[in-house]
Amino acid sequence: MGAVPRLGIGTRMTTLLWPGIWRAMDRGHFSANAIQNSVRELNPLDNLLEGRPADVNYAFNFGTIETGYTGSTYEGLWVAGVSGGLQNDCRTQYGADADHLQVKRGADGLSRARKLVDASRYYTFFTLDVSDVLDYGALSARPGAAEDHICCARFRFFGVPRPAGLAGPGRTRFQLPIGWVARGARHPDHA
Repeated sequence: MGAVPRLGIGTRMTTLLWPGIWRAMDRGHFSANAIQNSVRELNPLDNLLEGRPADVNYAFNFGTIETGYTGSTYEGLWVAGVSGGLQNDCRTQYGADADHLQVKRGADGLSRARKLVDASRYYTFFTLDVSDVLDYGALSARPGAAEDHICCARFRFFGVPRPAGLAGPGRTRFQLPIGWVARGARHPDHA
């Protein structure tokens, strides 16, 4: 979808509302991330196929919960959403938001987050929750230090060298490496 303005109106717990969302988008002539997921609600398909138990996650204001309590996977929700958009003849652009992909502290934190990004590789929008790994001391450092720290963390996460002199909101355009993310559902180039 690129820089297309869109609403985040996904129904994270059910697909029952999708027909109404597709109709509203068509009638209102607006784009939306109608396919939305959260680490708290889905499992990677690999976990189910290999019979691994659900990950246990601590989510602020939720407490400790097992992921995947909706019974769906990242991959399955995307397929269901795209299928729903096609079945309902949605003519406006829509996307999929891989929401609340958490980067946690510890030895497995980064590898787990990368696994979730990989499971969400066909999604068109990503929301990374890095609150657990932020260096809050950077907030009291020199002006711009917090923005530099966050920007550099994004580049480290995706294994991309940070371009010299680029950091902070509005000054950096961050793109995932080619091949990591497929084009979004109903992308104009694939119409």
